[in-house]
Amino acid sequence: SKLFSDLNLQGFEKLQSLNIAQNSLSQISAGAISHMPSLEALNLSFNSISHNGYVSQNLFAHSGKLRILDISNTKISSINDDAFLHMTGLQKLNISRNAITDLSLNLHLTNLSKLNLEGNMIHTLNHEMMKQLDLLSQNQPISIDLSNNPLSCDCSNIDFIKWMQTHN
Repeated sequence: SKLFSDLNLQGFEKLQSLNIAQNSLSQISAGAISHMPSLEALNLSFNSISHNGYVSQNLFAHSGKLRILDISNTKISSINDDAFLHMTGLQKLNISRNAITDLSLNLHLTNLSKLNLEGNMIHTLNHEMMKQLDLLSQNQPISIDLSNNPLSCDCSNIDFIKWMQTHN
């Protein structure tokens, strides 16, 4: 197994884009990205970046300049509510093709224009998540891809169904 924390990332202070997709990484330690303060685009897809399927709050700490983050196909099943808390510059977030069932994120991502959640295990969005997405869409149009999720369309989920209809 390969650990992202084992890589020597000193001297990359001006690096703006990093693509380490499909590198069989088994873990990325919190703060590993902190040595790259100018990083604007990060592609970690097709790696196992989470710890037992969980993305911690500190994994993307000090990533305030990131505009594009691709963590698709990374075997994520759960994300800490505050995992993207300090990523205010983020414009595109790709979390597709994982095993996420519940999404409860604190989205203070005022610049977010694209959220890709395609191909997860999401049945519904909770009230708080819908409220946050509504607030984000007041700043600018936002595209949310929920395709290929087992979305529930029954009476127990009527608020989500109505929300989806009004936000097509």
